[in-house]
Amino acid sequence: MTIFSRFSDIVQANVNSLLDKAEDPKKMVRLLVQEMDAALVTLRSEAAKHLAEQKRIERERKGLETAAANWQEKAEKAVSHDREDLARKALQQRQVSLQAISSLDKDLELAKEQIGKLSADISTLQDKVSHARQRQQQLEVRSSSASVRLQSKQLTTQQAVADSMAKYERYEARVEELEARVEAYDLGKNTGLAAEFEQIEHEDAVEQELQALYQRAKESSNNKPAAS
Repeated sequence: MTIFSRFSDIVQANVNSLLDKAEDPKKMVRLLVQEMDAALVTLRSEAAKHLAEQKRIERERKGLETAAANWQEKAEKAVSHDREDLARKALQQRQVSLQAISSLDKDLELAKEQIGKLSADISTLQDKVSHARQRQQQLEVRSSSASVRLQSKQLTTQQAVADSMAKYERYEARVEELEARVEAYDLGKNTGLAAEFEQIEHEDAVEQELQALYQRAKESSNNKPAAS
């Protein structure tokens, strides 16, 4: 697994965490870009270490190549002086240098391979960061537009509610007016009915008084003395 892959996992985990917490989308994307920028810095730092290691190996290899060439010259010089023992020792040292060069070549190949992977990861991540920044700008524009539209919708909704309440109040006033008219009508009927009962009571009183007059007149007639 490359360093980029590990950072991708970390970034994805952070994104998932933000989604679970239902964070603000703009904040989520902003944090995502920050995570990717941090990963890019780490990748570049790691690449710089491998580049420094590559240069160290190349310097050391160059020194060993020089040493191997020097031991070769010494071996040839010893042979020219008929010093086989010295020539043998010089060639042995040359072999040591060549073996060290072979070992460094493996390290150098590994360093170049790591640098190649890091370079590819950096290029990929740079593209992703660039894309993420574009998406961030688009999201901010869309979010601002959505906020404006939402406010407009809310104002429209509030106006609709206000209109509905005004209509309700008008309907309520009309109902109250009708109820008042019905009550007034009933009140008039009740007043007429009461007047009729009062009329009956008045007639009863007049009849009673009339009967009382008849009764008194009769009694008065009965009390008169008979003619002789």
